[in-house]
Amino acid sequence: MFDEVIAAVLTNPNKKNWLPVEDRILLLSESVSDYANVRIIQWDGLLADCIKAHCANMLIRGLRNGQEFEHEYQYAVWNEKLSGVETIFLPSRPEYCIFSSSAIREITRYRALPDGLVPNNVNEYLIAARTDEGIYKCSAGR
Repeated sequence: MFDEVIAAVLTNPNKKNWLPVEDRILLLSESVSDYANVRIIQWDGLLADCIKAHCANMLIRGLRNGQEFEHEYQYAVWNEKLSGVETIFLPSRPEYCIFSSSAIREITRYRALPDGLVPNNVNEYLIAARTDEGIYKCSAGR
């Protein structure tokens, strides 16, 4: 579909991320290692500035449901005004529409996820990161 895909892992000082950015980049890199046209980058700042700095000509966002569209559409308008790049929304497959980081965090607090819901390396990371008390430690021994 695309000659090159840039997957940007953004950091937001106003948001408490569940996993450290380094771990998110590592897990994503491992998950897409079979795709030679995917490049993973870290960006501190506005996505619109990242788009311009990397000369991207399209922004793709996945949507799980209609509620997400309302939220994401506002960002799409701002990103277009600030970068001149339009956003394309791709709906998720039905089996993935129930996913959220809070649901994944809650389930994996007590058990591994069923096969096929996340890449194997992510499931292994989450299992390794879980303590006996159901609390996560960072970097899962990597």
